[in-house]
Amino acid sequence: MFQDTPTLNRQPCKHDACAAQHSIREDKGNAVYSSVDKCCFPELTRSRQHGRKPRQAFCDLSSDSGEECSDHRERIPTLRPGQFDGFTSWRQFLYRFEDCARANHWSERTMTVQMRFCLVGAAGAVIHKNPRSSPWDYDRIVEEVEAAYGPSSEHAAAIGIELRQRVRREGEPLCMLRNDIIEKVSIAYADRSEKEQDTFSVEVFTNAMGDADILQRLLEKRPRTLVCAYEIAHRHRSHEAELLFGEQIPYFNPKNKPRVHVVRIAQTAVLEAGHEYTVPGNAHFREEVHGNMLLSPTKGFMEKHQVMVAQIIIGAQPSHRVPVRLYNRGTVAVKVRKGVIAGILQLADVVQASTAELPPANSCPTVVPSHLQPLYAERTRDLREAEQCELADLLCAYGDVFSTGPTDLGCTNLVQHDIQTRPGPPVKRQPRRMAFEKQP
Repeated sequence: MFQDTPTLNRQPCKHDACAAQHSIREDKGNAVYSSVDKCCFPELTRSRQHGRKPRQAFCDLSSDSGEECSDHRERIPTLRPGQFDGFTSWRQFLYRFEDCARANHWSERTMTVQMRFCLVGAAGAVIHKNPRSSPWDYDRIVEEVEAAYGPSSEHAAAIGIELRQRVRREGEPLCMLRNDIIEKVSIAYADRSEKEQDTFSVEVFTNAMGDADILQRLLEKRPRTLVCAYEIAHRHRSHEAELLFGEQIPYFNPKNKPRVHVVRIAQTAVLEAGHEYTVPGNAHFREEVHGNMLLSPTKGFMEKHQVMVAQIIIGAQPSHRVPVRLYNRGTVAVKVRKGVIAGILQLADVVQASTAELPPANSCPTVVPSHLQPLYAERTRDLREAEQCELADLLCAYGDVFSTGPTDLGCTNLVQHDIQTRPGPPVKRQPRRMAFEKQP
C-alpha cells in the first residue's frame, strides 16, 4: 500500500569530516585548535592565533555581594577617573578614583599605576622626587599628595585667604561667582561638615556682593545655604529689571541713582564684654567720591555679632581707611573676622550751625529751684548762654518731678481707704470646725 520513499544518499565531503573532527580544548586559558580547522577555516584560525579580546565580566554594582553574574543585558564600560592637576579639589578626585577602582576591580598595583598617570601638571611634580630605587606604593602616593593639596596644606590655606577676599567683579554673573565659591570651598574646607561649608559659602557670597541693595536683602533674609542665597540675589536682580512687552528697558541715567559703598573690617579683633573699641575698616568705593560720608551699620552685622556700631561722619580719603566704633553689649567676648561687612557709606549733607544772634540770657530771667541748683551748676559747664537759659526754663517747668531729698516720698489722693483699729465694732465670723485631736 505504501510505496517506499527513495532515500537520497549524499557523498560525504571534506567539510563534514572537518566539522565532525572539530574540537576545542583549553590549556591554561589558551585555546588550542586541531589541524582540521587550519585546512577548513584558515582565516578563522589566523584570527584565533593572533588572539582575541577576552570577554568582559559582567557584574551587578548595585548588589552588596559584588559577585559576578552572567547577565549580558547590560555592558558596564571601564570607568575613567580623569586627571588631577592641583587646581581642583583633591578630595573629590580621590573619592572618584576609589569609586572607579572598585567598579573596575583594580588591584593595588593597578591603582598605583593609574594614580601615577592621573597626576599631571603641578600635582605630577609631587611624585617626581620619588627615587627609582624605591618606588612608592599607592598609600605613599596618596599621603604625599594629601600633604601637598589636602585641607591641612598650605595650598588650601592660600585658597582660604583668597576666598575671604573674594569680591564680585564688574559685570560678573552671579552664577559664575557661585560656582567659583563652591569650587574653592571644596578645596579649603574639604574636612569640614556640610553645614559648616554652607555657612562659609553664604558668608563669602554675601561679602562678595558689590550691590548694596542685594547685600541688605541677604543680611535681612540670612539664608542658610548657598543655593538659597543665590536664589535671593537672582530674584532681586530680576525684579530690578523693568520689562516692556517682554523686553528689558535700559537704564539711561545711572549717575542720578544714589550709590552706596561697602566698609569691611580691616583686621580680626576680639571685643571684650562691655567694652568699646575702634577697629580699622576699609572702604570699597564704587566710584570717585568727594565730600562727607555717613557710615551706617548693617542690620545683619549687628544681629550676628550682637554688637552696636556707631554712626559717624567722615571725609572721603584716598587711603580708604575708615574708623569703625564697636561696642560689645553682651556678656561674652565676640570675635569679628577680617573682611566682614560692618556698614555702608553714603553721601551726607552736613547742616552747618546757625550763625544768627541768639537773645542774651538776661532776656529770660529764670530762678532755678533751690533743690535743683547743684544739678543746674553741673550741667551748664559746657553750655552756651542761650542753652543755659533753656535748661533753666526746663527745670523750672518740671521742678516738682525731681526729689528734694532722700526722705521726699511725696503724697497722693488717688487712693483712699480705712484702717480698722481698736476700739471698734465686733467682727462676726463663721464658726470653724476643730480637729478631733484638738477637741477637749
